[in-house]
Order: sequence, then C-alpha cells, then structure tokens
Amino acid sequence: MYKRVTLKRHSFFMKFFIPKVTALQERIIIEALKTNSKKGIELLYKWYAASLRLLILSIIRDEHNTEDLLQETILKIHHHIHYYNKDKGKFTTWILRIARNHCFDYKRSKKYKNEQSTFSIQLLSENDHQYADNYISLHHELIDLRKALSLLPVDLRIYIIENYFNGLKHHEIADKYNLPLGTVKSKILKGMRLLKKIMKT
Repeated sequence: MYKRVTLKRHSFFMKFFIPKVTALQERIIIEALKTNSKKGIELLYKWYAASLRLLILSIIRDEHNTEDLLQETILKIHHHIHYYNKDKGKFTTWILRIARNHCFDYKRSKKYKNEQSTFSIQLLSENDHQYADNYISLHHELIDLRKALSLLPVDLRIYIIENYFNGLKHHEIADKYNLPLGTVKSKILKGMRLLKKIMKT
C-alpha cells in the first residue's frame, strides 16, 4: 500500500518540473539521442534544461554545483537512452527520475558534505535566454509549492522534506527521529493529503 502512495507522492512533486514539450518534439529528441547525434544533446538542453536545472537546484540547494550536475545528468540521459521504454512511462518522467536519483547520489557523496552552501535561486546568465521563460514559469510554480509546504504543521512538513527533497527512505527517517516506521508513513501520507488541499485553494 505504501509503495503505491510513494509513487503518487513523487508524481505530485514532479509535475512542478515538467516542461512544455509536445509529443512531436519528444519523438524528435528521442530519435536524435538514439543516433548519438550532437543535435540530440543540443535539443535535450534546449527543451529540458530549465526543468532539470530547477529540479536539481530544489534538491541540492547549492547553486554552485547545479550546472555541473545538470551537465552530468544530460550526459547520463544520453548514455542510457536505449534503456528508455515508452510503454513503461513518459520520457519526461524518465529523465526527471534520472536527474532526481543523480542528485541523491551526489548528496550522499563526500563532495556534497564538504561543499554544502546556503540555498539561493540561481540567476539567469546571458546564455539562458533560449529557455528563460520556461525557467521563470517553473520557478514561480516552485515558489507556490514552497509556500504551500510552509503552511503545513511542522511535524508533517519535516518528514515530507526529508523523504522527497533529502531523499531519505521511510526507515531512515524513522531512525533519524527515533520514531516507529508506521508513524513516519502515517505523517507523510497525512501531510501529502493536506498539501494537495492547500495547493487547490
């Protein structure tokens, strides 16, 4: 039961980072990546970089390393494109999952622990105009999400943040806060239900 709830919860958060890419554009980029063409990487960066960057920034909260992780994520997507199966899910969901997992791998690394810095929204550079509008739109949606999170009771909000943004599993949260596993699952589920209600108002 909880596995299904977890997947729905992650889908709820992921929608804030989904770019406006048409089905035709998606097919073009997949084919271009599969042929190992330079065009594939260029299109991936042009159409998805804003969403990937914002997702990475929201998880690692470290603008200094965001661009490096973005480049690494794009290369990882390119190298693993032949593993993508459209029958198992949408392309956008697949690449966002790759980015998310890459961020959590980074957060477990010694480099991250040695280079933690205060989170601040990354300013757009002169080279970012090609997807600036998309980035700004996603940024505003993320701000709305953060406002909604701030309205949750602390004892619910903290476990959602630990689970999604910090990548901790339920049992890891239980160990960290010395709580029964069932209590952690219950609080996350209750918090998500309340968060969805807040986001609809």
